[in-house]
Amino acid sequence: LVDWNGRTSATLTAAQAEYLRPAATPSAANLSSRLWTACSGDYMMIAGIITDTAIYSPGDFPLYVGDAVEVQIDGLADGIVRPGQDDHDVFIGQNSTVKDYGIPMVATVVARTTPSSNWRYEVAIPLSELWGTLGAGSHISTTLSLYDRDTSTPTPPASADRVMVGPSWRWNW
Repeated sequence: LVDWNGRTSATLTAAQAEYLRPAATPSAANLSSRLWTACSGDYMMIAGIITDTAIYSPGDFPLYVGDAVEVQIDGLADGIVRPGQDDHDVFIGQNSTVKDYGIPMVATVVARTTPSSNWRYEVAIPLSELWGTLGAGSHISTTLSLYDRDTSTPTPPASADRVMVGPSWRWNW
């Protein structure tokens, strides 16, 4: 993720979370994140570092059952009011899967690593997958959420053990 050095990032820890389930607060070493977003040519780039002490893949279950990042993209910065048009709910799993509203996306996982205490990713999503009318000067809001599962069971429950939703960040395209 060297390309992102010097760029503004959004950080999410329990201290910044607007929503945390369950109420028990995780340490930053067990669940926290840095997120970067940018436009590069015909692609929206999303990169991040997730700090997590136990990394779990949900297998055939939905991404939010295991360790995943959710990036809600509000393309017109007017609220999530047009799903699939200018608004998207992108999930990035630690296994390099990328989905929008649960449907696999045309996206390229540019890089992914899983060191012992975190996982990192960089994803390139064609703008044509997101919207066609936005461009330079557009205002976009993103909301970062983290899904964390620290234990593996034969049949996971309907969601991760811990969910942390951060504030929205507004940025100029």
